Amino acid sequence: MSKADDLPILRTKLLVPELRHHCVPREALLTALDERDFGDVVLICAPAGYGKTSFAAEWVRNNSVKIAWLTLEPADNDLDSFTRYFAAALARNSNMDQLGEYKQEDTANYPTEEALHTLMIRLINCYTQDAADATLVLDNFQFITQECILEEIAFLLDHFPPHLRLILLTRKEPDFSLSRLRATAHLLEIRTEQLAFNFSETSQFLRVSLQRKISDEDLLFAYQKTEGWVLGLQLLPVEYLTKKPEDGKLVQLHNAQALRAYFLDEVIRPESPEVQEFLFKTSILNKMNAELCEVLFAESYSCGWGREMLQILQDHNLFTFPDEEHPGWLRYHSLFAEVLREEFLSRYPTESKEYLVRASTWFMNQHMLDESVQQILRTEDADLIIAHLENVTVQSLQDGRVLDLMHIIRTIDEDTISASPILCLAYAWDLLENYDFESCELWMEKAMALSRTPEGEAKIAPFRDIYDGIIKMMQAILLSSRGKADQADVLIDEALEILPQDNYFSRSFAMLHHAVAHAIEGHTEEAIALYQQAIQIAQLSEQWFVQLMGRYQLARIYEGIGRFNAAEIELMRSLAIFSRLKGKYTNLECYLYKELAAIHIARNELEDAWEDFQNYLDASPLVKSSPDDVSAHIFLAQFHHANQDPGSAKFELSLAQQLSGMTEGWQDDIDVQLAALEIELQRNMIENVERWFRRQNEKKLETLPITYRLRIRLLFARLLLAQGRRDKDAEKLAQSRAELEELLPILQKIQNIALQIKAYILLAEAAAELENEEQMLEELGTALMLAEPEEIRQYFLDEGLPMSRMLLSYLAAIKQGRVPSDLPSLAFVSDLIFRMTGKPREDRPKDNDDEMEDVVTIELLTPREVEVLQLVARGRTNAEIAQDLVISVNTVKRHLNNIFMKLGVTTRIQAVRVARQRGLI
Repeated sequence: MSKADDLPILRTKLLVPELRHHCVPREALLTALDERDFGDVVLICAPAGYGKTSFAAEWVRNNSVKIAWLTLEPADNDLDSFTRYFAAALARNSNMDQLGEYKQEDTANYPTEEALHTLMIRLINCYTQDAADATLVLDNFQFITQECILEEIAFLLDHFPPHLRLILLTRKEPDFSLSRLRATAHLLEIRTEQLAFNFSETSQFLRVSLQRKISDEDLLFAYQKTEGWVLGLQLLPVEYLTKKPEDGKLVQLHNAQALRAYFLDEVIRPESPEVQEFLFKTSILNKMNAELCEVLFAESYSCGWGREMLQILQDHNLFTFPDEEHPGWLRYHSLFAEVLREEFLSRYPTESKEYLVRASTWFMNQHMLDESVQQILRTEDADLIIAHLENVTVQSLQDGRVLDLMHIIRTIDEDTISASPILCLAYAWDLLENYDFESCELWMEKAMALSRTPEGEAKIAPFRDIYDGIIKMMQAILLSSRGKADQADVLIDEALEILPQDNYFSRSFAMLHHAVAHAIEGHTEEAIALYQQAIQIAQLSEQWFVQLMGRYQLARIYEGIGRFNAAEIELMRSLAIFSRLKGKYTNLECYLYKELAAIHIARNELEDAWEDFQNYLDASPLVKSSPDDVSAHIFLAQFHHANQDPGSAKFELSLAQQLSGMTEGWQDDIDVQLAALEIELQRNMIENVERWFRRQNEKKLETLPITYRLRIRLLFARLLLAQGRRDKDAEKLAQSRAELEELLPILQKIQNIALQIKAYILLAEAAAELENEEQMLEELGTALMLAEPEEIRQYFLDEGLPMSRMLLSYLAAIKQGRVPSDLPSLAFVSDLIFRMTGKPREDRPKDNDDEMEDVVTIELLTPREVEVLQLVARGRTNAEIAQDLVISVNTVKRHLNNIFMKLGVTTRIQAVRVARQRGLI
């Protein structure tokens, strides 16, 4: 008998732990465990503090199962101690007396190895027979590493009995194989991602445990910072939620000591010195792979060591998670990384800059520019940071990675940018891309001033021609934005003359921006020609970025003027190119999908639109599950509007408005405003639009590019129409028509089909309100004729009931031979009318226009209109109908006018005949 056998059993290790009074129920996990059969093994494996014990205890207390619980300690990694406690756990609970003649003191009759083996055999035999089902829980199993104990556990698993359930709670992967259990589906694994709280559980936990009101913003901050780590929520200082440090660093808070101490004592200290050093030194990395880790430790370890160390981190569950953007890479939990970094700086104060530079250089060599900049910024060495950012800028221009450069430059503070002519130029370029022309000019002037200093001249000397050429290109775009296209053309020619002939990227990019300048001013044909020329140069020189950007911008021009077929071709060609680029330019790829989605909306192909929008979310390395750019929220607002969901449309517009306030670019602001105003007018919400126009400064509006000025004029014409309809004001209606008639020649000159269609629709609506049917039919016919080749439908559907009445009249006019039937076709008009009923596509009558007309007429006639029609058929006069239905004679007349419009007739007799033919009465 060993000395351990003389010691009494510590009974608290055999008790099921008590639950916290504000424990959050884990219903989904409890259900998953409930559904497992006896004869199964449950592995609950996660880092410290993820609620493994609480979850298992909650399940035990919610179920009337026979239970043996053993909480292990480091001292139990001893054969004698483990055997005694294992036996005590089985023997303690009278519900497990099926072990038969086995008694705990039998362990004294065998050598310890045989005692444990004998115990395992009797346990297996007992629960193989017709015994009552039972559950055995071994908590803190990560402490058990002694081979002889693990062999006995493996023996139990290899012969696992059908009436027993084993639950292993551990921080580390067990040191025995579970592959056979996995293969036979007898293993349930609950890991970190399942145990981590979601946002709802985080909110519930904090509100109950803190017993105070917490804003949604603070709850979201806590959830993002802790990533659902349960113990982190308990230890996080309250003021960290309500008085967050400016840079979000936990170490600034004095009573964050408990959280720091937990990481150091419970997570880091149990590891070997080698693993600890690895944790501290790699904490400088936002993400890591084996090769990068080996670069950091180049002098100390051999090739392949990095992969081994990362596997240890994963096996030991040391708060590492897969990096979503880079498969095969790992990252640390944000709170854990913060504590590790602070400890690294205190333990290795002289080495931190060296390691950061090593990491930054490695990322730079891998063309991972963003990550490279993040590492160098942590050095807090101004000279080092500026030099590195200048190298990144030059490399980005040489590689054609302008989008990456723009993303990086936005993260740099203006003081740093102001110190370098190269960075000033890059920042000015970004401002130009975001149409912030005023700020762009200021930063461009700073760049030119710095480039004339001795230090600045030395910096840009190696690529002076490129620098000067880009300056002239940007100056040309600024001139074009002010309507000085001729002067802009001269500067672009000078830029192309300065730029080296073999620098295809800069030359083709200059052409792209030349095209942008023409597009801003509505010079559509010139812009298209320049885009096509830039694309051709980019193809010949294999400048993929310029080619993709050119096709994307060309598609946007086509889309903006309503040439959706041409836009779709360019977008599909661009997507085909991505298959050969191996993941490059994904932040551009996602926007191609968004433009495709916008085309589908215009065509009322809402399912396809939603599918492409999901492709946009999936393709973006930054967006993931929800969009973070203004145009995406505008798209969602338009999608919900088309889907008859005004509440969701309003919500998305509010998000777009918030984001536009953060971007500080006028273009985002005006895009959001115009989208919101158009939707409000289509829903007859006039007051906000009236207020908006009253607040506008006419002179300031005149400074906007022509494309925006035209949209605003069209919006104003729509407002006049809405006011005239609301107030029964013929003068307002006439003003609306006058504005549109003045606008149309301009739209025709710049070949903007989209705005022409909208203008003709509004003209037709004004004509209908003025009861000029012939004019209405002519103008609606023109809109339909322009729309059908491009399959544009949503513009008509957005107009609602007034459009449905006009379309029914147009359909009747086609049948009566009063309007041409070739273009627009009867099928196109019928399809629009059917879509207005809101019926599913499969309910559409097949190849039968008469049946189509009947269906939509029945849908569009209101119950009151049917009542009026029935009384007309009985020969009642207007006065008699008014008396029968208890309404005014004027109301009867209005109903009759609506009926005539919907049925495409002009007399009572015709209305009755058509109604009887269609089974309405």
